[in-house]
Amino acid sequence: MQTIINKTVTKLKYTKARNLKRVYGSLLYFSVPNLIIFNASEFKVSENDLIIEINNSLNSELLIVRSSAADEDGESDSSAGEYESVLNIPSDSPEKITTAINAVIASYEKKRGLLPEDEVIIQEMVLNTTMSGVIFTHDLNTGAPYYVINYDDQSGTTDTVTSGNGEYANRTLYIHRNSIDKLKSERFIKLLQAVQELERVMDSKFLDIEFALDANLTPYLLQVRAITTQPNWNRAISKRIDATLQGVQSFVIERFKSVSGVYGETTVLGQMPDWNPVEMIGRTP
Repeated sequence: MQTIINKTVTKLKYTKARNLKRVYGSLLYFSVPNLIIFNASEFKVSENDLIIEINNSLNSELLIVRSSAADEDGESDSSAGEYESVLNIPSDSPEKITTAINAVIASYEKKRGLLPEDEVIIQEMVLNTTMSGVIFTHDLNTGAPYYVINYDDQSGTTDTVTSGNGEYANRTLYIHRNSIDKLKSERFIKLLQAVQELERVMDSKFLDIEFALDANLTPYLLQVRAITTQPNWNRAISKRIDATLQGVQSFVIERFKSVSGVYGETTVLGQMPDWNPVEMIGRTP
C-alpha cells in the first residue's frame, strides 16, 4: 500500500517521488517497494505524527530515507547524487529514522536552501538482492539503440553501481533493442520484460532506471527518470548502426558457409592463426 501523508505533494511534472507515484500500482512485472512521501518543510511541524505514520504503514525491518528535491530527476536535469539518501535504517528506531530524515533535509538546505516543493521519500528496503544496478534504455552518450545494463551481481547491496564504489560496480551488458528475443538468461529476460512495460506506462523509450532483483528474480523498481543527455545525440545513429549490423550479419553468414575443396562444414575464425613462430618467441627469446 502506498501512503501519501500530506496534501501538498509537489505539483511539479517530474521529480523522483512523482515518478514513483506515477507508476505505483500500475506495473505487472516491476515491483515498487512500499513508500511514504511527504513535504520536507512539513516534517519540521508534524514530526511526531509522521514518525507514527511511518511505523504504521511500512512493515520492512529496514527502511531507506531518500531525497526527492524539487530540482532532482527532472526532464532536463537529473541532479544525480546531489542530495543525501540514508540506507538500512531500523524501522523500529524512531530516533534513527528522524536523524536520517533530518540528514536528507539538511542536504537540501546546504546546497540552496529549502524549497516549498522539496519532498522526502521513506521506502522499504529490498532485502536479499541478487543483482542491482542501472539501465539506460538507449546508450547514454550516443543514443544508440541498446539497453545498457550496468550491474552488480556479487555484493548483495543496491548502491554499488549508483555510487561507483566497490569492485563489482562496473559490469556492463549491451542488448540491442530489437534483439531481446535472443536472450537466454532468465534474470535478464525478466528484467527487460519489466523495463519494456515501464516504457509503455511512462510513454517514453528514453529512461534511466535503477533496479534490484531478489532471490526469486523479482525485479524491483527503485527509481526512474528521463535520460537528460538526449540533446547531445545524433538521431541518425540508430539507422547507421542497424545498417552496419545487417552488413556484419551478411558477412558472417557468407564466411561460415562451407567452401568447395576445403575440409570441414564451417569456418573457424581466429586472431592471427598464421603467426610466424619467430613472432611468437618475441624480440628477446
